[in-house]
Amino acid sequence: MNEDTSRYAEEYLKFALNKQPEKAISLLEELADTKKLSLMELFDILTVAQQQVSCDPHGVITLADEHYRTDVTLKAIDALSKKFPVSGKKDNGSALIANLIEREHHTVGLRMFAEILKAEGWKVDYLASPMNAASLFKRMEESSEKFDLACCTVTMKSNLEELKNALQKLRANPSTAESTIVVGSPLFSDQNLVDKMTDQESGRPVADFLAKDFDDGLEFIRSRKN
Repeated sequence: MNEDTSRYAEEYLKFALNKQPEKAISLLEELADTKKLSLMELFDILTVAQQQVSCDPHGVITLADEHYRTDVTLKAIDALSKKFPVSGKKDNGSALIANLIEREHHTVGLRMFAEILKAEGWKVDYLASPMNAASLFKRMEESSEKFDLACCTVTMKSNLEELKNALQKLRANPSTAESTIVVGSPLFSDQNLVDKMTDQESGRPVADFLAKDFDDGLEFIRSRKN
């Protein structure tokens, strides 16, 4: 994270928490127009702002503040995505972006990654609500879509085992059996946690790639398409 990203995140967060959503979003739109920041760079700012709220050491930011900030961030994602239209030059395939764990409610990152992939030329089926495997597979069967890429996330260590089980089921489902599976989480900056994401019987990773951030995941996905 560079100094500019941190500074812009603080400015954005100040507006958001002071109940000035229009100024918060205008700040990001101005950065896109004047600084020519990419969608990825703008979403990095939003991600850092979210982390600053989550790591509030003095307890100044309340739960209500956090919920309000999340609502502002979702509106910012909508506004920024419109400034970066879907690529009409690429057809990278079909991507499933889904929350596979019912106890995971922090899915703003998934939403941002869905928009990044759209801008890259992917056809994205984004499922924001937490879904158990049975509900997800029923939805996929109804769409009869074969996905080239499947992405999900995890934010809590306690959910890693449940995620592994869900990914194993994803591997066995006809809609995603041949999909490239990518899981994104800051948790994967810890190699010990990366090592835990292995099938004990086969000794193979339960995903094709474990990304620690947006750049990490997108770099891998692009490399698979080249």
